[in-house]
Parts: sequence; C-alpha cells; structure tokens
Amino acid sequence: MKARDYINSDNNKLLIENIGEKRFNHTIRVVETAEKLAKFYETNIESAKIAAYFHDCGKFLDKSLIWSKAEKYGLDIEDEMRQSPQIIHGFLAAKIIENDYGIEDIDILNSIRYHTTGRTNMSTLEKVIYISDYIEPGRSFEGVEIVRDMIYKNLDMALYTALNQTINNLIVNDIYIAKNSFLARNYYLLEYKR
Repeated sequence: MKARDYINSDNNKLLIENIGEKRFNHTIRVVETAEKLAKFYETNIESAKIAAYFHDCGKFLDKSLIWSKAEKYGLDIEDEMRQSPQIIHGFLAAKIIENDYGIEDIDILNSIRYHTTGRTNMSTLEKVIYISDYIEPGRSFEGVEIVRDMIYKNLDMALYTALNQTINNLIVNDIYIAKNSFLARNYYLLEYKR
C-alpha cells in the first residue's frame, strides 16, 4: 500500500471541501511529522502517511453532518460519544476510509480511530499518529514544547505526557473525558515505571 495512491490532488480537493483549508493544512503537517517519526521509530512509513492523511477526514466543516455521516457509514454512536462528541471524528474517519477507500489494514484503522483518545497497548504506528497530531509544527498550546523535546528520546513517555496534558486540559475546561484516555494514561504510567 503506497501513500501516493491516496495522497493526490483529487483527494486533496475532497478533503479541503469536507474539512476546510485550515484543517487540511494541519493534516499535511501531521503527514510530514508522522513520516519523520515513523522513520525514527522504524514503523511502516507508508502506513503512517496514509493514517496521518486521513486522520481528520471525519471532522466535517459542517458539524451537523457528523450524525448523518455516522448513520451512512454504520458507526454506532455510543453514549460516551454523545458525552464527548469531539472523539467521534476518529471513529468516523476509520469507517470512511474503510468503506470509501477499501483500506482494511487494522493498524492504520486503529491509528485513525484512537488518534484523539489513545488507548491501552497502542502499536508503534498508533503512537506515531497520536503524537504527530499532537506536536505538528502548527500547534502552539502550553506544554507542546515539553512533548516535542522528549519525542525522540522516549515515545511512551512523550505519549504519557501528552495524555496527561490532554486530560488536565479537559478537567480545567470541565469537559467529559473518554474512558480510553484514562485507561491509556494509566497503562503508560505503569509501563514507564517498569
């Protein structure tokens, strides 16, 4: 599976139409970051570029579309997703690329599915996509430099730190926290302490 088969002008136009130019530019930066991290951590570079390219394809400019698209693609909206609608786009994006592009690689699908929440026992590719989305050069929130500084030293520690920062931000802003995020955070806390 080659990234160039998916990353092309036709798909670029469709992505821009669906997610907007600003998010598309973010997507391209995530692809570039994921490619570097995939090389460094010796995981499949083509898979990383594909997963990064499609990671936000379910994050529509018209937010009302998410419900009809979820129905169209057979995404079961769980109660937790209703409490935390910002996580739906990853699960929806995985459905979209499986149905519309025939991508069945479970590692790519999981990397997209969990790029917002994380989960326990993530593959290297899943970690690369999560972190690439978190640290891409256009991000400028408090704490991002800490994760950028550690990314080439310890992938799990960078992931753990990013999960902690995300959870702290959700708490400060009184936003529902998906259970996968808590479970992932605790899993990597224990992994790091071993």
